[in-house]
Amino acid sequence: MYTDGGLFTKDGSVSAILCKADCLPHINTALSSRGSLFFANQLALTINHTFSSYEGLITGLPQLFRQQYEKHRDTIEKAGASFELWLAGWSPERGRPEAWAISSHGLCAVRHRAGHRGVSGGLVGIA
Repeated sequence: MYTDGGLFTKDGSVSAILCKADCLPHINTALSSRGSLFFANQLALTINHTFSSYEGLITGLPQLFRQQYEKHRDTIEKAGASFELWLAGWSPERGRPEAWAISSHGLCAVRHRAGHRGVSGGLVGIA
């Protein structure tokens, strides 16, 4: 997994250089994201403590993502961007490397329809 190291302000200026990937060797996974650094750190920590296998992560991440997004929605939206999470990992069950993505794209449109605050993001495999 390759990532940039830039932390950007709302106007696109670089405000810091840091590591934007998290390694979770106990579940054969690396994570990277775009959007709120606070949410990225909270999500990585929660994933680390919630899942004990790669297969469990892939199965349970959509629900966990929705729950955590709703919990931290106000902080995430203050960052001014949608949130994207990318995973690269090894599936012992399928015996191959895999890459996945989940995002919050479209949440604002969904949120404002009849007061609905659901998360529309779902886990998508990357070929």
